[in-house]
Amino acid sequence: MQITKITTTQPKQNNSISYKQSTPSFKGFDSMVVNVMEAIERGGLVASFTTQDMLGTNLPRPITALSRNKKENKGQKNKTFALKEALREFTTGPSMFIIPGIILSVAKKSIGKAMDIPAQFIKGMGEIYKSAPLTAQGAAVAKTEFYKNVFENILKNSTTTLPEKELHAKAAEFAENLAQIDKAKPKNFLKNFRGIFEAGSQQDLITELSDKFFHTIKTNNDNALADFTVGTLDVGVDGVKKSAPFKKLIGYMRNYADDVVEKTTETINIQSAKPTLEKVTEFINNANIKRITGRYTLNLLMAGAVLCFLPMIPKIYNVSKDNPALRGLEKPVEHEKAEITKKGAN
Repeated sequence: MQITKITTTQPKQNNSISYKQSTPSFKGFDSMVVNVMEAIERGGLVASFTTQDMLGTNLPRPITALSRNKKENKGQKNKTFALKEALREFTTGPSMFIIPGIILSVAKKSIGKAMDIPAQFIKGMGEIYKSAPLTAQGAAVAKTEFYKNVFENILKNSTTTLPEKELHAKAAEFAENLAQIDKAKPKNFLKNFRGIFEAGSQQDLITELSDKFFHTIKTNNDNALADFTVGTLDVGVDGVKKSAPFKKLIGYMRNYADDVVEKTTETINIQSAKPTLEKVTEFINNANIKRITGRYTLNLLMAGAVLCFLPMIPKIYNVSKDNPALRGLEKPVEHEKAEITKKGAN
């Protein structure tokens, strides 16, 4: 039987389907969110809390209050209620940072920069400084040497596989970097907030040092759950170890060096005879105790100041005798009296 080829006259269909690439309506929004979050990170806890407070309550509540009972108020905006909401929101949240910030700033200038360091970190850095406050010639060690000793402590307690020889080399390198940061000029607030790079600026040098630390911790740690952005300091008392973000640790080290280390150096330099190690250690001990006691006292003072201010807030935001939130819902007192009189006459 002969088999013939069957051909079809049906036109061929184009199986290649072209999809028109659509541009999402939120183009640019994702980059804006990233930029905002990075700005918040640069500002720290204060920027994070303030931004959330502003976007969550401080701005929405007064704006919403403007249209409170608008229909019942014959279309008029409730400006009094909006003012009340704005005064309440802008005095509650920000005051919890502004009041402690002012007290802490005054304490740092009048007492010492170490007042900005948590007590456990003062204790830890004090133990490290006491272990080697003098050079072989009996002079006070430079801040760079103090930095090196602290970095050795942090690297030892933050890594698990870093060889000892490399640990000492890294600590010395980080100490030189931090000494360079001390000499650098900081960027202005706007440049820092917007993340504009400025070569040699204090903030960008801190970022470079932080990147070196992250890389060192990541490549020398067999703990998969470790946080590579955090450094751990052995306090030196009862095996206590304290951890903090590396950038905060840098701030603690600089504040301690600018306060206790410099004061110790000044005390040694103004004495005619070279002091003994025992006297220097005693001076450092006393300085540490004063700073730790002062820090605890300062914490109580800041908390007390905030608690004393909070009861005063209602006196600030109560801008009218009546409750403006009920305007339009309650009838005027005069009308109510007139109605009662009218009913009584009937």
